[in-house]
Amino acid sequence: MQKKLSILFVLVLLVSVSGCTTLESGNGVVIKEFTTDFNEVISGERADFYLKIKNIGSQTAENVFAEIYGLDFGWKEIESGMKCPNEKPISLIAPNTLYGTEGEEKVCIWSYTASDVPAGMSTTYEPKARVFYDYQTDAVIGLTLVSREEMIRLQNSGKAPQIDVLSKTSSPIDVAVNLQTPIRVSGNEASFILGITVTNVGEGVPCLKGRCKSSAGYPIEDPKTD
Repeated sequence: MQKKLSILFVLVLLVSVSGCTTLESGNGVVIKEFTTDFNEVISGERADFYLKIKNIGSQTAENVFAEIYGLDFGWKEIESGMKCPNEKPISLIAPNTLYGTEGEEKVCIWSYTASDVPAGMSTTYEPKARVFYDYQTDAVIGLTLVSREEMIRLQNSGKAPQIDVLSKTSSPIDVAVNLQTPIRVSGNEASFILGITVTNVGEGVPCLKGRCKSSAGYPIEDPKTD
């Protein structure tokens, strides 16, 4: 009697135009596809899991690696050179709006021998994919210069000189900059506080280097480099 295992997929994620072709734009690396050869496999059979990721932001993604989880210890991994491990991180180049080129893609593949289940029984698994990467966010601001008299007037009224964000990158982390009051004027000098607000606008979860954790809960070490 055949023993079947069903597989349900869950996607998890921990930036112009040439002719009539529109480039994808977004906030960094995205999961394009996560699938396997079959939705059902027989115990002991091989099952290959395919993950396609793509950089659609405006900066190169560095130290990219991926993992899958949600399978029990009965699944035996078959060694593969295409599973995008932490030990061999890669880079994904961003789209180039000047030349109309797409962001770089990568396909990661994991191969397993399906877990054993009792005869006549079936088990459903929900494998998940998670992608880790380093990304850079840049913001360029313009600050209006004013006279000492105007600065004093702004100080007395509780206002601040105008600040404009001239440009910023399409990244998973958005950066907003603002001048905060009060402004302190002394002689020909003025001092003020520059406020920086960091917001997660991507589809994943940001973490500090050395503090990221894998699906199993253990810390992710800094990627190994040769």
